[in-house]
Amino acid sequence: MRIGDMAKATGKSVAALRYYEQIGPLLPARRTESGYRDYSLEVVERVRFILQAKETGFTLREIARILTLSDRGQIPCGRVAQAARRKIDQIDRRIAQLKGRRSTLARAVDRWESGLLDDSPYCSILSASEESERSDPEMARTIEVYSAGCSLCDDTLQHVREAVAPCGCTVIERSPDGPEASSYGISSVPTIVAEGQVVFVGRPTREQAVALLRR
Repeated sequence: MRIGDMAKATGKSVAALRYYEQIGPLLPARRTESGYRDYSLEVVERVRFILQAKETGFTLREIARILTLSDRGQIPCGRVAQAARRKIDQIDRRIAQLKGRRSTLARAVDRWESGLLDDSPYCSILSASEESERSDPEMARTIEVYSAGCSLCDDTLQHVREAVAPCGCTVIERSPDGPEASSYGISSVPTIVAEGQVVFVGRPTREQAVALLRR
């Protein structure tokens, strides 16, 4: 099956299928003598599995690690269960954050309609919402910095703490040798994880940290 036929069968673009091959969840296709990709019918099911796993919140790199275990004849469900529990916790926190944000916006609109908000340079509703979010503990997130204690890691940790200080987020320094690092597939430090997702590898500038981690 050529890559165009595979794209039609799975509903994914040719570019997406090539990207899946590049980062790992899709094994490199056999090549014909003329150099074209030649997929078997079993690959259609693999792509469908990838898409289903993405729908449940797994990243492509996580899916690649799961499929690698399966390809080796290992049962990956134990690792999947561990990751799924972590994602359930993330979803619960996100639901709480969204409920808090809804309440914040509703209160700000009600106060504006009642004439209780002070004027602001741009919009008093959004200014009031931002102030309320900063003071609401339910809106705070957990940021993990995987560090080896080197100067580069220390700088990253400092930048992260400065970036999230206004929103009251919790910053945790973790070892790259711990079980959490293994579950994220962390192979280098420093690495920043926000709410269970790897968001940056390396040392961000202060500006990058602010852009990444502040809402």
